[in-house]
Amino acid sequence: MKKLILLFIAAVLVKDTTSFFLTCVFINPCKHICHSHIVIGFVCSCRPGYIVDPTNSNNCIDIPAVCPAGLENNPLNTKVCQDIDECDRFRPCDHNCRNIEGSYVCSCREGFSISLENSNRCVLKAPTCRPGFQTNPLYPNTCTDIDECLRPNQCHQVCVNTEGGYKCGCSAGFKISPEDNTRCIPRGPVCKLGFQPDPRNPDSCIDVDECKNNVCDQICTNLQGGYRCSCRENFQVNSLDNSRCSDIKLCTTTSDIIFLLDSSGSMGEENNALQLSFASKIAAHFVIGTSNSRFGAVLFSDIPEKIFDLNRYSNSKDLTKALTSADYHKGTTYTNKGLDFIRQKGMFSASSGGRPNAQDIVIVFTDGRSNLPDQTTVAADNLKRQGVKIISVGIGDDLYLSELKAIASTRENVFVAPSFDMLSIVEQDLASRICQG
Repeated sequence: MKKLILLFIAAVLVKDTTSFFLTCVFINPCKHICHSHIVIGFVCSCRPGYIVDPTNSNNCIDIPAVCPAGLENNPLNTKVCQDIDECDRFRPCDHNCRNIEGSYVCSCREGFSISLENSNRCVLKAPTCRPGFQTNPLYPNTCTDIDECLRPNQCHQVCVNTEGGYKCGCSAGFKISPEDNTRCIPRGPVCKLGFQPDPRNPDSCIDVDECKNNVCDQICTNLQGGYRCSCRENFQVNSLDNSRCSDIKLCTTTSDIIFLLDSSGSMGEENNALQLSFASKIAAHFVIGTSNSRFGAVLFSDIPEKIFDLNRYSNSKDLTKALTSADYHKGTTYTNKGLDFIRQKGMFSASSGGRPNAQDIVIVFTDGRSNLPDQTTVAADNLKRQGVKIISVGIGDDLYLSELKAIASTRENVFVAPSFDMLSIVEQDLASRICQG
């Protein structure tokens, strides 16, 4: 009996299943593709470019385009985006609305302007106020004076508000500074840095002797409006603190070094002497000898002049004497002639004291631009091609940094001192650079 019941149920299932599968074959209720399903009878799917209609699973519809902000799908063709007329649909503007592709623009009627806080809103247009005035918060169509004296630190001592402005005043014993009309200074002369009022003549200034305050570690030289620190023999000005002196660590490198010294008229007697003295201080950083460093020197102006060859001096004392007693030409700045002179006269040759195992170095000192800058660059390049390393030292405030860079072998070989009195600030770094070869 049980076998008969199971056979009946199987027959029913086979009959129903067959009818489900035949739905796709004979009826095909799907718009595109029909798939027979053992449980629900059939499932519809769509060809590429279409999706099943969410409102009718037997139907297929176009895949709608993804529209950017300000656009929407065309109801007749969802693959196409069309502009939303926000002005007509949303009425977003206070006054005038102009629809544009993907957005809209609000504008205002005469006498109004777009609000800075909300570009859809129109606010009463503020008047254009003159300097020293501002829009009256109670009557926005009018202007009112700004009381500048209410602002903190407007004047040093006394502030007086005026119509459209203000004036600063001072207490008794003070006056307005000529450099800043908001500041007060004691009555008397305004002295530059490094000067002070003359106690014998309160309306004039005299130099401050800073050296009286022991501002230097060893030697102090008072200057007009300043001072210069220098060091005793075998010491150098510290590159990190110009008022301090540190021991000179002698360089034992094997180098042939030639000073090319500016002897043009722009130098002046005093600055020329400072230049020659500084060159001798640089030489004092080196052990001088046949196995160590040798020094030569050339002056340049209208006509170059050799002071001495590399093999002339074997000690720092004689070399210093020769440098500091050199003539001053007072000529023109023909730097190119000095560079060519070193090359053409073979000052690095063996006959002049040059050595094959030594690094050839030229140190160019100058206080300004050469008269023939293009020829100066060519002359420097000619020496570089012979393996000579060139270091340029610019002094003063009338320099052409681009030319100093063109003369030097590298950017690291360019040194600048703000004045001849301040040459000592580059002494330590310059000597170290030369020692590196």
